Amino acid sequence: MSANGTLIRRSPGALWRRVVDEVLVALPGRDDIQKLVGPAAAAWALLELPRAIPELVEELSQIYGVERHRIASDVEHLVSDLLARGSIVEVGSR
Repeated sequence: MSANGTLIRRSPGALWRRVVDEVLVALPGRDDIQKLVGPAAAAWALLELPRAIPELVEELSQIYGVERHRIASDVEHLVSDLLARGSIVEVGSR
């Protein structure tokens, strides 16, 4: 997984569409479609611009009114999964 200072963002090749409260993500050359709901859909929206994981955790904690330490591991798991699938990419570091 990316280090805390590494910036991540949506993959430029990812095709996505918001459908009501879900985000559907597809990657060229793959048959599966990812369905992101709730905080995962919010994270996808935030990752339009490059962010470090701590920034993503902070913004989601503010959106959902939850302490950072309570969601940090869930956000890290989401980021790890999206990186492994190629839906998001590392774009540099601070």
